[in-house]
Amino acid sequence: MVISRKIEVYVCEPDKELKKEYVRKILKWREGVRRAANMIVAHMFVQREIAQFTYLDDELLQRFANEKGQVLTSAILKSTMANNEQKCTCQVVDPILRGEVPSDIYNSLNQYISKSFGDTYINAVNEKGYIRSYNNNIPIPFSAKAISDIHRNDEDENYYFTLFGIPFCCRFGRDRSNNEDIVRRCLTGEYHLCSSCILIEEKNDDRILSSNGKGKNKMFLLVNVDIPAQQVDLIEGKKMFAFLGLRSPILCTCDIDAANGYKNELNWFVIGNEEYNATMGADTFLGCR
Repeated sequence: MVISRKIEVYVCEPDKELKKEYVRKILKWREGVRRAANMIVAHMFVQREIAQFTYLDDELLQRFANEKGQVLTSAILKSTMANNEQKCTCQVVDPILRGEVPSDIYNSLNQYISKSFGDTYINAVNEKGYIRSYNNNIPIPFSAKAISDIHRNDEDENYYFTLFGIPFCCRFGRDRSNNEDIVRRCLTGEYHLCSSCILIEEKNDDRILSSNGKGKNKMFLLVNVDIPAQQVDLIEGKKMFAFLGLRSPILCTCDIDAANGYKNELNWFVIGNEEYNATMGADTFLGCR
């Protein structure tokens, strides 16, 4: 099972000038990712909709049509690209981003866009959505192998890692999602890192990222972690009873007395949240225990 977590990070370089250079490099990567993402989407759309371009020369369209008159994109493309959209789009972005953005980033981007484009394309064709375009809030994707030197500093008890030669530090804050424990388990090998992203959230126009987590502009690691599935053994004879009401969400309990006439009301569990219950008009919210 793969779970996703959002962890605040910042560049932990003591040299101020070098740190600014790192930040500028990250922003440059994001700009390249944005341009490449829109270019990939545009090329994929053209490949699938080439038959709708009625302004093209009829002789050209007929040349690449099958016996039913359907224009085949595979007939137009090079033989090595005919049945692989990712190869086509990779050929487009590689000359533009090579030397500016690590190849691991735009290869990961190409895979992500290729997988997500199918759903958005179907919705657009069925007039249930639109082809997505990307702006500067796009995350910077990378593979798991791009993250290196993950370690915990015993002096300040912080976690550090390196991404494409840039040192980062994690800032967990109150850590209500237990992110620090997840990172610790990744270090021990209990969990495994998967392809992840760096997200930059900017609240103003100065494009200066916070280095201590207290500024308006922040950077986050959107990390995907593969957690081994845990087998849960059922307890023989234990039952759960559920009740559906008009004024509340599902009520469930393992107390047979509560199920038979609400004799032990405190043992009821409510699935939902306090706001939802207030909206639905529930009298009380007991919560899950």
